Amino acid sequence: MTKKVLVWLDGPYGYLHYGISRHLSDLDDFEYYGMVSYQRDMEFFKQQTKLHFKELHYYPQYYIENSSKPDLDYLSKIEKELGLNFWLIAYAERTFLQERNFFHSFKSDEILSIIESLTKFFYDFLNRVKPDFILMQKTGENLANFLLYNIAKSMNIKTLMMVETRLSNSFVISDDLLVSNLKNDFNKIKNSSSHNVKEYEPEFIQKRSLSIDLKSFLEIEFGNASFIEKLTRYSKRINTDPEPILLNRGKTKLKMLSWRWNQLFQLRKRRNFLEKHTLKHIPDKKFIYFPLPVQPESQSYAWSPFHVNMISIIENIAKSIPSNYLLFVKEHPGQKSKNWRSIEIYEKITALPNVRLLHYNVNNWEMISKSNLVILINNSSGLEALFYKKPVIVFGDTFYDVTSMVKKVEKIEDLPSLIRDSLFSFKFSNDELSFLIESIERNHIIVPYWGIIKEFIYLTSTLIHSDAKKTVIEFEKIFQKYDDEFLIMASAYQKIS
Repeated sequence: MTKKVLVWLDGPYGYLHYGISRHLSDLDDFEYYGMVSYQRDMEFFKQQTKLHFKELHYYPQYYIENSSKPDLDYLSKIEKELGLNFWLIAYAERTFLQERNFFHSFKSDEILSIIESLTKFFYDFLNRVKPDFILMQKTGENLANFLLYNIAKSMNIKTLMMVETRLSNSFVISDDLLVSNLKNDFNKIKNSSSHNVKEYEPEFIQKRSLSIDLKSFLEIEFGNASFIEKLTRYSKRINTDPEPILLNRGKTKLKMLSWRWNQLFQLRKRRNFLEKHTLKHIPDKKFIYFPLPVQPESQSYAWSPFHVNMISIIENIAKSIPSNYLLFVKEHPGQKSKNWRSIEIYEKITALPNVRLLHYNVNNWEMISKSNLVILINNSSGLEALFYKKPVIVFGDTFYDVTSMVKKVEKIEDLPSLIRDSLFSFKFSNDELSFLIESIERNHIIVPYWGIIKEFIYLTSTLIHSDAKKTVIEFEKIFQKYDDEFLIMASAYQKIS
């Protein structure tokens, strides 16, 4: 029986999903529908001949064409019907954030009007087509992606995503962000009468750390490219009229040049502050470690929307620790890609009497190994800390909080007691760590995901001014290079679709 698949075709992720879909066709009978985020990519998907799309939609046109005030009665009705909260979804969109409004400051009516237009289109489309599943990137990357995910979940439509397990090149195809199947498998293994327990040392996670992949991934924009290459690429962007999508609202050539100059100035100013006012070596003290997450990004804003104010979180931790401990806060080296944080934020952190701000180049493994407790939102350092036999406290949801070694903050008033319990009553369980890794290995696929995405980012950024025919030729080179990996991903999707 033919299965209907809605393929999310958003920038570089769209090319990845297109490659996966081509191999899906070899495995089963599928009927494809596409949602395209950029007009330039629309031309590519129209001209390619390897995959037949029954329908292709350039979804931004539905809010571009609508400039009327939002219908609040309609939005309220859909919220009740589907159990949604549109403002919660809206606040996950980074373009709407105050620190991102250099080009355009979005007002309430404008945001709700965009949400209304997209909601009507997605809701009507899903009701009409009734896809068996949606092949999409990890949700939260943008408003449309997150909105479609929430609507589909409310309608019991599968949203199959590649979600990282926090191990290098390790991904689980999951219908939810929290990869609940890993938790379910953990409990099955734990309750089973026969299981093989393995011993894991810190060397395991050092070799398998997700940071290895992300470091290489970030180099395309912030590492190896020369100044001339960056200048050439940015000059081409400036000389091209931007699509009228919400990401480009208010952009003019003059504003773009002014923004770029401001970014370079702020980057240097903030980096200089960090060089002068952060510790570059770990003092010999008892300390609790709080690694700052990269912001803004989906893991915080979509996954843990109520835990994005770092100053508030750091202050609450500082209030809750014993008097003979310090709180060490380390900046994330990946924050450079977001132009670092404002100096005002850094000054507020350094002003706290029992808090020390550490330089972003301080070794994360050394921080974990010397710490007495690791507290974080929901990022990878929590899983990494378990290999060093350290207690962990998380604010947000994460799959590894299924172990007894990880405590979750349900109420902020409980934080002091959680910290004391973690410091003075912690018991490391090698069995549970072994069960956790086994649950990952039973469900994951190993593919160089970020390496492939990196190539597609380069493809879309360098061929943005080329015609679609050339893009098709260049894509085929990448597809052939990673043909085996596309087949592995397609097989994993087909298995649970």
